[in-house]
Amino acid sequence: MLILILNVPLFIRMPVATDVVLYDLQAQMVLNGGTLYKDMFETNLPGIVWLHMLVRSIVGMSSDAIRSVDLVNFSGSALLLMMWNRRNHLSMTGMLWLGIALFSFYFSISEWCHFQRDTLILLPALAAVWLRRQQIDRLIESLEAPVSRTSIFGWALLEGLLWATAFWIKPFVAVPALCVWFGSLLIVRQSRKLMLDFSGLLLGGLFLGGVGICWMWQTGAWP
Repeated sequence: MLILILNVPLFIRMPVATDVVLYDLQAQMVLNGGTLYKDMFETNLPGIVWLHMLVRSIVGMSSDAIRSVDLVNFSGSALLLMMWNRRNHLSMTGMLWLGIALFSFYFSISEWCHFQRDTLILLPALAAVWLRRQQIDRLIESLEAPVSRTSIFGWALLEGLLWATAFWIKPFVAVPALCVWFGSLLIVRQSRKLMLDFSGLLLGGLFLGGVGICWMWQTGAWP
């Protein structure tokens, strides 16, 4: 608690990096009717610009507001990591020290690491990995007790949506996503259920991919 009391006010009042300013300008340009990639150059997929459009439409244009959102995003990532280790029988004291270590690290790095694509994709990626672990448990348990195909497909679909969300922000997340799924192949050796699982993952990714492409086409950004 002392770490938060001492660091949160300083963290909120730190300046934002030039990348954040650039994405803010791109988001404002699109919200005002402009065309991304045409009226303002961007080297990456538009996921980060969409995120800025959403955040700025809700919390406003101040640096304090976007830093608060960044802190909430990181807190969600830290909570998932703590819960993951709790499942590995880490004690409450151990979880507390893990949280202290995570927040101490994040408060110690420069503004160039805050509200950046690499840190922003951590939350959806960790949530997807969490769902993957639950899915593996579900598939293993299906050997002893029946598990509905709808449940397997539905949770895989949600995981695919999370991976696709992270992909639109930074495509490099596809590498750990593939590694995580191939890892589950080594643990669960049930070809039919794994195909159902893969179908849900693929559909979730394709759905969100299609939605993004439709947006780019309608706004004139696709060409």
